[in-house]
Amino acid sequence: MVFRSESVWLWLVSLDGHKDKLPVSPGTDHFSAKFVPEQDGVYTLAIGHAAKDLGGTTKYQFNATAAVTVGQPKSVAAATPNELNIAVGQPGVGYKVGQPVSLAAVFKTKPAEKLQIAVHSPTGWNRAIQTNANGQAEFTPLWPGTYYLEGSQSEKEAGEQGGKPYKSVWRCATYILEVCD
Repeated sequence: MVFRSESVWLWLVSLDGHKDKLPVSPGTDHFSAKFVPEQDGVYTLAIGHAAKDLGGTTKYQFNATAAVTVGQPKSVAAATPNELNIAVGQPGVGYKVGQPVSLAAVFKTKPAEKLQIAVHSPTGWNRAIQTNANGQAEFTPLWPGTYYLEGSQSEKEAGEQGGKPYKSVWRCATYILEVCD
């Protein structure tokens, strides 16, 4: 899938929850952006993008968030910048092998109950976990490295995109976190 830089919006969510659109510059296989933090804390970067074309009568929406820790965090940006969002319970905390990682999932500003989240480890191990009524779930990492989390949800929702009608929307949210020994 190819994105043009004018169609990609990267949002910075500050510690007070304020959202700023960051300009992005395209690279050969990525986009880059910069920001200057005003204080120590954990900021959230968020991106959301609908696929250019419908899949039959389904609109596809892709979302991703990442936490950026600056200095010694005293506070965390409490952000749900996308319609479907997965985040760790305490961004900026060092995650360790054998210690549970708490997750929170939000769909349209409410806890995402019964959301299936796929946990992919750096060794290729995969596990599916499900959120509870409060949109929370947890898993215990078994290996150090980068873990990839992905949740998706479909709903009947009619609309129009690019002059074509759709009857449902599929949304996907991803989150990446680092685990140490």
